[in-house]
Amino acid sequence: MSRSERYDPLLYLHSFPLPVYASPALDQIAHPIATRFTRGYHFLRKALGASPQVGLLVLSSEDWLRYTALPVYGLTHYDLAQQMVITGGQPSTFWHLVLAMLAETSAQLLQELRAVYEQPDGQIDLAAHIDLWIVHDLGHAFHLQRSYWFPRRWLMELFADLCLYAYVVTEEPDRLSVLETFPHVMKKIQAGGLSAQALQDFETHYLDMPLETYLWYHGHFFEQSKRMYTAAGVSALQNMWYSFVVNNVQDISDEDVIAMLKRIQPNIEATFVN
Repeated sequence: MSRSERYDPLLYLHSFPLPVYASPALDQIAHPIATRFTRGYHFLRKALGASPQVGLLVLSSEDWLRYTALPVYGLTHYDLAQQMVITGGQPSTFWHLVLAMLAETSAQLLQELRAVYEQPDGQIDLAAHIDLWIVHDLGHAFHLQRSYWFPRRWLMELFADLCLYAYVVTEEPDRLSVLETFPHVMKKIQAGGLSAQALQDFETHYLDMPLETYLWYHGHFFEQSKRMYTAAGVSALQNMWYSFVVNNVQDISDEDVIAMLKRIQPNIEATFVN
């Protein structure tokens, strides 16, 4: 089956150098998403010296389950089998439960979100942050299409977050507060109320952890991404790429993973998740 047949009746957006398909009702909405996707691809290709085959699907809620097995609408992700980053083009609600949790547990943290993401109607809308996730998933496309996984899942996610952080600082610096505020808030949630609290827990529960726990970890990963980028710039990203991905490091102890990271970036915290 050809790609055009596979994605019929989605619209193919001819104005982009990478394959981009969108649900018919989302033609105009898909263009700015695809523009960021293309910009992110060119940034990572230059930084990492690789050119993986990857495209973009911008889907309506009606089309979502036709093209992805992920049941949560709007949760951006990379599908290796299709070699596609998949995202929603309509408002999503999966993150509402995080706001509800914060409303019950920490008015102060909710106020920090409100300062950046509040809309004219008074509602908090995290869409501006979530729209940036396509570059995170492009990071996964780059390392997975070499058929290489990082030796740890948390390391893979740290790399993808560093891809996103380096992209925003370099290409869209005006979006830094939008990028940083949500994970910064998630990091400050009291860990005692979460189902996992350590890096090993992340490995064990990667596929079944609650969303708020996953985002709590990413709060810590983003903090380290910022620390690494501040110290070394794009070289921090390149060092992770060459040390772990290009060298295909797989069979390695937890202690040696941390030791490798410290050689790459001496100021990283070995226990950045307690």
